[in-house]
Amino acid sequence: MSIKMYKIIIVTFFVPITLLTCQDEIVEISETNEESVIIPNSTFVSSMQSTVTNDGSVDDIMDDADCFSVDLPVTVLVNDLSITINTLSDLQLIEDIYNEFDTDEDSLEFSFPITIILYNYENIVIQNQTELVAFTADCDNLVTDLNQCIDFRYPISFSIYNTEFQITETIFFENDETLYYFLDSIQETTEENVLASLNFPVTMVYTDGSIIDVFTNQELENVINEVGNDCDNDSLSLGCIEVSTISLCDENNDGYEVFNLYDGLNTLDTCTSTIIVSFYESQNDAENGNNPITNTTAYTNNTLFQIIYVRVENGENSTEYDILEINLNLESCNDNDCTKEELDAKLLEDPCYWEPETFNGNDDYDDYTFDFNEGTLNVDAEGYIYYGQWSSSQASDGAVTITISDLENNIANFNGDWLVIECEPEKIVLSNGVDEIMFEQECQ
Repeated sequence: MSIKMYKIIIVTFFVPITLLTCQDEIVEISETNEESVIIPNSTFVSSMQSTVTNDGSVDDIMDDADCFSVDLPVTVLVNDLSITINTLSDLQLIEDIYNEFDTDEDSLEFSFPITIILYNYENIVIQNQTELVAFTADCDNLVTDLNQCIDFRYPISFSIYNTEFQITETIFFENDETLYYFLDSIQETTEENVLASLNFPVTMVYTDGSIIDVFTNQELENVINEVGNDCDNDSLSLGCIEVSTISLCDENNDGYEVFNLYDGLNTLDTCTSTIIVSFYESQNDAENGNNPITNTTAYTNNTLFQIIYVRVENGENSTEYDILEINLNLESCNDNDCTKEELDAKLLEDPCYWEPETFNGNDDYDDYTFDFNEGTLNVDAEGYIYYGQWSSSQASDGAVTITISDLENNIANFNGDWLVIECEPEKIVLSNGVDEIMFEQECQ
């Protein structure tokens, strides 16, 4: 990674939008607020840096250490099952294995060497379990100021100035790591400090999904310091709306139904604000207030498992708003349903395997065999063996879902989340809202 480092003093003032783009000519600034100049080692810079410090708690299910995270991908042995964690979302696989049985003793072992990332993004290679235990035991001495309860929404930018208060460059940042290095360079005092300003507005995102726009250095510092590390602080959001999953019976087994989005909202008695509610198909649109859904009482879902983003805005101050998520779920209308436990027992029955008799009505895969094991999946594709992973889950409404991953080549289209729409003694039917698979059981 290569980024430019500057020794910087921050100046607070608003920069017109026309100045935010990189440009060849020098643009002169006629007015500045001299009293707002921040010197190195200022509390403002420290507050910002605490927000972008590497959060080692995100993967505690693997290393049980807040002071560092494990560089991905990494291979781990979980309850004697080898899996590869490629992204943070894959950590759910570990939890699923842990939750498989209530009476077993869970264990996790790394395939060494591994690389850990400290709070300041320094990488350290760990050769064995003994070294890992030593680093974990020393966590209290490694942790620096860290704010886990609020984040920047990127990109954000700084304008760099010469001594005549003319913009010479605008620098953009897209993630915590590069911004941390930039802020770290600010904290070092030299005789060649460069003037700079953070370009506002800046959007901050709380852990509960609520969002606030800030417009000055002081306002940003106050927001960061007020939240501290109390991620459950009720004052972070408007506290006016709770959301719940909307579940409907899929009458035609086609993956589509008409939803009233307001069925997923519940107004709280504690709400003291006048609010404006709108619905969106993407988080980005919700945050910017673009492309709201208009047919809110008769909305047809786009996919089998869909998230609708709800913008709950303070009617008296549009910069204060929450972004909430409503899950749209379709349930099977078939009476031949089974629970997650019943489905797992059926798939794991030995010595049996499953054949995809039809995929969207075609028999292209009927000679293939799917052998479901504890968390793993072996597919015999006419002599070619493919290996994948699978898990199952059951929603509060009873809907059972199978998740398949890591299958490659011509059977990659079996990957994804599949709703169980039929569950009979020797047959299961799955749907992802677009494709439908009918599996039949064969026992030796």
